[in-house]
Amino acid sequence: GLLKLLRADGKLEAQLAESGYQVEWAHYPSGIRLVDAFKRGELSIGVVGEGPPIFAQASDVPIVYVAAEAPAPEAEAIVVHDDSPIRSVAGLRGKRVALSRGSNAHYLLIRALEEAGLAYTDVATRFAFQEAARARFQHREVDAWVIGDPTLAELQQRLPVRVLRDGRGLTSNPAYYVASSEFATRHPEVIALFRSELLSVQRWALEHLEEAATSLSPQVGIDRAA
Repeated sequence: GLLKLLRADGKLEAQLAESGYQVEWAHYPSGIRLVDAFKRGELSIGVVGEGPPIFAQASDVPIVYVAAEAPAPEAEAIVVHDDSPIRSVAGLRGKRVALSRGSNAHYLLIRALEEAGLAYTDVATRFAFQEAARARFQHREVDAWVIGDPTLAELQQRLPVRVLRDGRGLTSNPAYYVASSEFATRHPEVIALFRSELLSVQRWALEHLEEAATSLSPQVGIDRAA
């Protein structure tokens, strides 16, 4: 969200252009794909959940943390259709669960299963990017979906769904801003400017919720109310 607002604001590009830098924006369908892009040297800075940086460290991808958003454990959840016979996480044994691999949602599922006394192998995970997962859930090709806001909020508005477990008490559901170690070392002034502009746009969004939602809605393809 914040990166899209930062892009729409245009101040980061303008200030960096004065110092001879050109900004190129890129979108990846998952944090794992973004980590792969760092590994190939395609990215300088990006935003991910709590899972992908761990995969990056395990694969010796040289990244460093440069900023983080506030925890939002209530903003991710395991959901089922309202008429589903599944009443708790324990009821997911042998069921099909859609999620994005290596995401915050992936970590939530692991923790929720652990809490319910189930092994990770007790459920049939179906890894899919958001649109494919949405289709599988709506067509009932999976029994549950692990998802976060704003998609979670939109789903709750459009479909009769029931939350089995959200992240409270299990996960922090943060967003981390990471940078290429080499880039951060060579260009600390860019990292400092990025953090400053990110904080500025965050303050603006918190003070102008309606305007921020209006700006984000067409960019992410999600209803403004959600």
